[in-house]
Amino acid sequence: MEFRVNLKSFAVATLAVFVAFSILEYLLHKVILAGTYTSLAYYRSVALWGEGDVGALKWLYLGYLLFACVFVFVYTRGYESKPALGQGLRYGMYVGLLLHVPTVFIQQGLLRMPLIVSVSWGLAGIVECIVSGIIAAAIYKAAPRAA
Repeated sequence: MEFRVNLKSFAVATLAVFVAFSILEYLLHKVILAGTYTSLAYYRSVALWGEGDVGALKWLYLGYLLFACVFVFVYTRGYESKPALGQGLRYGMYVGLLLHVPTVFIQQGLLRMPLIVSVSWGLAGIVECIVSGIIAAAIYKAAPRAA
């Protein structure tokens, strides 16, 4: 089976996932969990989500961009000409479970952060992956087959 990526579709899907993921991360950390972070002594000494540190923000956005590229690339490898909603939902759920469920436990062992923070990050990560999967599936269309 020949594999060809539709570069234009890939680029647009990657950009859309990057933007959506960045917005969802901002909402999670600066809106939904901001009160939780400020109530924890541990987080008071740490700049929250790159506040006042442009250098930290560049690393965050580079990470989001790399996530979006790899996320969409892996999606293209299993692309099927089926309804986008089902494909994106399923793909996003699988990736979200793979990335975020084990991470909750790993964070508890390594970082010893409050369980509510780890679980919140894990659940939000799964939701972010599902939304990203739906976006990737809605935008990405395979390259036309060569005759």
